[in-house]
Amino acid sequence: RRAALLELFRDVAGGAADGGEDVATPGQPPGVAADDMERLWLLSENGVYARRGWGPWELTSQAAQEAGWIEQVEEMMRYFEERTPRSRVDRRERTIRWSYHSANPALGAQHASNLVESLEKSLSNAPVETLWDVHAVEVRPHGSSLGLGLMHQVTSEDGFLEEDMEEEEE
Repeated sequence: RRAALLELFRDVAGGAADGGEDVATPGQPPGVAADDMERLWLLSENGVYARRGWGPWELTSQAAQEAGWIEQVEEMMRYFEERTPRSRVDRRERTIRWSYHSANPALGAQHASNLVESLEKSLSNAPVETLWDVHAVEVRPHGSSLGLGLMHQVTSEDGFLEEDMEEEEE
């Protein structure tokens, strides 16, 4: 997984700009110059968290501020995890996912249906959305997505668009 991430960094940065050897500083991926790293955006948890370069992680959504619902959701997902062999719960700071990819397909789908129904009833007033795909059920802050996280970064107060336009004019 780390190798794939480093390869992504290399692709984004385009390797060494001068055609010479890539030199990495401690904590910096090979092939990414320090100046380039400041222009790179990182998004986490479906865009709930974002950062530019080595800066601090920040929440991108007002809905993500409130996370009291996650304990209740985790308890419900753990219930289904116990009853669905080879399923698992993956909890992060502001998102949680129950995956049944390796479970019996019929049993996993039936339990997913029951879980989604229970979540919709118990979270009707919470600022979250429930997503159900072929092998997983995920609950995350309402309106969070990689696209919205990127939009938050592009329109952030540090004037990214203005900086880039000035650079292009020079």
